[in-house]
Amino acid sequence: MQNKSNRGIGKVIEHRSRTDTGILQKDSGTLQTSYCFIATMIEQGKPNYDEGELSAGYKLGWTTLDKAIALIRSEKPKIYDGKFIVKRDLALLKAAKQILKK
Repeated sequence: MQNKSNRGIGKVIEHRSRTDTGILQKDSGTLQTSYCFIATMIEQGKPNYDEGELSAGYKLGWTTLDKAIALIRSEKPKIYDGKFIVKRDLALLKAAKQILKK
């Protein structure tokens, strides 16, 4: 199934399916759910950040898949959870690259 989205780049459009994975954060009692999508950009728009994103200093940067993998590999997280986030993101990017090779 393919979906098109013409919403602002500054928001995540949530999609739930049976393949979602969740991790319960024992310390905070929250459930973190991660999603991965492979999409083709048909038009590059401008971000539509909300106040929270603006105050947090969010910035959008477009790059290639190979450069994204290199960027994630070069990350040196300073917080404990960060090393797991880097591993997860690197695994997702590598999996996407394998899927796109087919």
